Amino acid sequence: MMRLDSLLVWFNEHQDSLPIVIHRLNQMDDGGVPAWTGEFATYLDHAAHATFAEIEERKVHDGTAAEQATLLQVSVQRYKYPMHAALHKTKRCRARAGEPKPYEIGLTLIATRGNQVAAQEHLMRTYPLMLHREIWIECLERTLTLLQERYTETPRAIVRGKSDSQLNAEVNDAQASYEA
Repeated sequence: MMRLDSLLVWFNEHQDSLPIVIHRLNQMDDGGVPAWTGEFATYLDHAAHATFAEIEERKVHDGTAAEQATLLQVSVQRYKYPMHAALHKTKRCRARAGEPKPYEIGLTLIATRGNQVAAQEHLMRTYPLMLHREIWIECLERTLTLLQERYTETPRAIVRGKSDSQLNAEVNDAQASYEA
């Protein structure tokens, strides 16, 4: 349980700043639930890859002592919503039969602003297995672990000049050596 507690603390510290109003009270979606506001729907649909440029000052590490003390201004691309970018990377993760995918759990956690009881109650409507506390905690811990592994504030650099098959082979080799 200590692992889950530390994951929940991490999740609450790294949540994206969401629009203040998430639901429209006077409009319902197809399931009879209050519909998302336009701002929150935009966050859900387009925020995974939204970036902005930020200027950082970095020291030069090569050269003489005088050159090392020189500060360079470097433009760095950062995710506008890094938690949503991490959530987007979990879309292809699978779940056992009768359990929600980690993406659905993460989306529900974001919508409930990290309230695990409200998230569990919401998912119980679609997935009756979420009624069982042990199964819910197992799924929640798995989802938070996946989010923590995929969370990064800057987009991964893309190496130019290599084919897709070469990049896939390098990823498979790295995964094989990691698993061994």
